[in-house]
Amino acid sequence: MINWKAVIGGAITTVLMVIIIDLIYVLFASLLASYGNGYPWIAAIKDDLWFYSALSVYCFSMTLGGMVTIYFDDERKAINAFVVGILASMTSVWSMAPANTEFNTMSLVFLVLGVAASTLGGIWAIHKGKGDRADYLTE
Repeated sequence: MINWKAVIGGAITTVLMVIIIDLIYVLFASLLASYGNGYPWIAAIKDDLWFYSALSVYCFSMTLGGMVTIYFDDERKAINAFVVGILASMTSVWSMAPANTEFNTMSLVFLVLGVAASTLGGIWAIHKGKGDRADYLTE
C-alpha cells in the first residue's frame, strides 16, 4: 500500500533537492563557460559536457529523493520511492519543456532515468537500513 504521507513529503523534498542541486550545477556550468572560451578543446565538447553533467546531477538528486522518501515511510516500501520518482520526474520534465512543444525522446529519457534513480535510491536506503544482504533477502 502506498503511504501518501511519505509520497508527499518525499516529492516535496525531492523537488527542493533538485532545485538546490541544479543551482549548484548552474554555477559550475557558468564557470565552465567563462573559463572554457580560452581553451578550444573545452569549447568543442562544451555542449555534450553540459548535457551529461546535467543528466548526472539530475539522477543524483532523484536518488537522494528516493532515499529520503524511504525515511519518511515507517514500512520502508520501495513503491513509495517509485511513485515519488514518477511525480518528481513528471514535474521536472514538464517545467523544462517550453509552452507549445511536444515531449520528445530526451524528455522520455529524463523521465525514465529519474524514476529509475529514485527507485534505486529507495531500494538502497531499504537495503542500508536492513543491514546484511542475507537479512534483506530472507525477510
